[in-house]
Amino acid sequence: MSRSKRKPTVKELESTIETLEMKVQQNQQIINALIGELNGVAGLIVTHLAEEGKMERVECPSCGHINNVPRLNDFPADESCIACGGPLFGEEE
Repeated sequence: MSRSKRKPTVKELESTIETLEMKVQQNQQIINALIGELNGVAGLIVTHLAEEGKMERVECPSCGHINNVPRLNDFPADESCIACGGPLFGEEE
């Protein structure tokens, strides 16, 4: 038993697109707010670690970008540049 569905009208499609665009904008606003909060928390953490002497600022020899490298016990630090991916240190530190 097949039932034929009618095609949506142009007006219905426009309405659906408008609704989707609003939802995308709302999601983008939420994402932007979350990114702002995360950036704030990250800034606090970096500042605190720097004050405790547990954050090293390292200039990438490849691109010159300044990287914050945490120096914490039992926490493996990523020793590649976040800007270019190059190594921050020689073969052996």
